[in-house]
Amino acid sequence: MVGPGGLLLAGATLWLAPVAAGLVLLAVFALVGDWAGVTGLALWAAGMALVLSPVFSWIGWLIALPATALLLRQGWFGWLPAAALGAVAGLLAAEVAQSELAPWFGLVSVTGLRDLLGLRHPAAFTLPRAG
Repeated sequence: MVGPGGLLLAGATLWLAPVAAGLVLLAVFALVGDWAGVTGLALWAAGMALVLSPVFSWIGWLIALPATALLLRQGWFGWLPAAALGAVAGLLAAEVAQSELAPWFGLVSVTGLRDLLGLRHPAAFTLPRAG
């Protein structure tokens, strides 16, 4: 029920979404950075990490999207499989990106994908009626 185009669009949206959040943090830093001290530095670091995340997270998405398609086809892309897939994709991506946050980022990203697909394609997650 979720075609390749829908899956790729949802994946691309979530792949790039951290950039928007990072730009918001950098804008807040620009407003308060000079007098915010350590908090300003944390805003800047988090903002930069989110803005640069697509440079590293493509690896996890390259792993997660084909597996998502398979799980969707089998009717197994619920919340727990999505979280597990995200964590595993993040663990594998962490080996390349050398990031301790990658498994958590993957878990959040792929469960976010499950949520977005559930909103856009609810019939794909509805159990058939018996009888």
